[in-house]
Amino acid sequence: MSFSLIYPETIPPAKRGFGTVSFSSFDFISDLGLNELIAFKNSPWSSLKVLELKDFFTTDTGTIFYRAEMFTELLRNNTLVRLFETLLPTIEAFYNAQNVKDAKDDTESNLYIIREIELYIECMDKLRKALNDETLESAALKGFRQAVSTITDDKKYIILKDEVSKMTFNVNNIKSITFGANLDSNFRPMEAGIVSINNQPFSAGSLMDKLFRLGSLPDTLQCISPLIPMQRGVSQLEAVSMNGAFISALDGLLSKSIRSWKPAVTKFVLGSRRFLTDLLDEIRFILAVMKCLSELNSKGFSLCRPILASKGDEILRDMYNPLTALKMKNPGDMTYNDHAFDTSGLIYVLTGPNAGGKSVFLHGVGLAYAFLHLGLPIPASVARLCPTDGIFTHFLKKDEHLPGHSRFTEECERVSIIAKQLTDGSVFFFDESLSGTSGTEAEYIAGEVLTAFGIKGARGIFATHLHGLSQHIHEYSAHPKNQSKIDNLCADSEKANDKRSFKILRKPSDGLSHAREIAARYGLSVSEIVRG
Repeated sequence: MSFSLIYPETIPPAKRGFGTVSFSSFDFISDLGLNELIAFKNSPWSSLKVLELKDFFTTDTGTIFYRAEMFTELLRNNTLVRLFETLLPTIEAFYNAQNVKDAKDDTESNLYIIREIELYIECMDKLRKALNDETLESAALKGFRQAVSTITDDKKYIILKDEVSKMTFNVNNIKSITFGANLDSNFRPMEAGIVSINNQPFSAGSLMDKLFRLGSLPDTLQCISPLIPMQRGVSQLEAVSMNGAFISALDGLLSKSIRSWKPAVTKFVLGSRRFLTDLLDEIRFILAVMKCLSELNSKGFSLCRPILASKGDEILRDMYNPLTALKMKNPGDMTYNDHAFDTSGLIYVLTGPNAGGKSVFLHGVGLAYAFLHLGLPIPASVARLCPTDGIFTHFLKKDEHLPGHSRFTEECERVSIIAKQLTDGSVFFFDESLSGTSGTEAEYIAGEVLTAFGIKGARGIFATHLHGLSQHIHEYSAHPKNQSKIDNLCADSEKANDKRSFKILRKPSDGLSHAREIAARYGLSVSEIVRG
């Protein structure tokens, strides 16, 4: 059975997972802080696969819809999330067990198999009950319910459940064992063995019971004489030998019983159990995602299912940065913004004051596209987005440069690599790029880059302190081969209740407005200095 919780049945197993996505770079995962939002519990001491977010990205629109529908339902139904959390350790144990090559065939290992089958049945029955008790809407969870029902309705499963129940009852209820011994004419034992296994303990009885009931058939099991009178001079070696014989006989009895059904049962359970172990990494992914989404939801931040749109018809309403949201003590202080990629603006030059919210906004839009390609609900009230063939980021990294290389030359090298990979289906997010040189040089190179990206037909945001760029966007868009119009965004300061928030508006920047405000605040205007 090849059912998947995060891939629709139209995607064959060979096309699921890492290596099946066309992204040429996953640097955006760390640049945008996505790995802080969705973190896996990987342990170096565990035999479980070390999971990475890049393994779960998809560009398939059917998969995006399939996942987003499921995650939206799980946000409304926390019962199933708690069930996954409860069952995860058991499924992990199954995974570890199937990767252990153990050829032992003793009683202990055989009894362990019985317990393992019990856990498997318990796991499947819990899933069946929980899924049948809920009114499910998403294709993923309805498909999961059907897959579980197919297994638990199978005649082999029903028989297995009944037989294991009997076997478990018998094993768990062994209270005593009756030994028998054949004697020769001198009352010496010729052969000995187990005569019966009993579900009640024997009773030592009183001396009178032993005398008067010697030839009768008592209702209770009574011991006439102890087999090993430890207090009457039996040596330690004799006691160990007797115990060994007892254990060996019991082992043979149980093993013979278990061996009769073990091959068929083991084959069935291993095949069926794989249904759960194949879903292990997917459940780990789901739980890591739900930890993030549930926390955002509990704080009152909106999450919406993405609407798949065509390029140039994209809009985010009331978008916010989820990283910022999770760190906020007062969610009411959040600043929400709208953003569009449309025919008048597929590339934006974002300017504004330092600490004006440019980076927070840029990361927020970038994370919206990352969430889209993971198939998650988007941090916004409305999200009409077009899937991309790559998400490219270039952020200022102050301490990362090689000896003999200037920061600026390294920035140029990184931008050059991205430029060669960028297509008309890509989206890019640059934050304070090309800032390692003079303003004149930086503006010239940035202008060349923006013009080229417009010719390539890419979408993206170029956040910068180079306010002069915003005055030349029409020149960059005027190239005869331009496919992506370039427009302005500006971080505009708003003040309410003595708190300053920064809205991102679609307008050119007045590069001196914030400078005038700071000069006035700190008494650095001409009039203030002269008067002072």
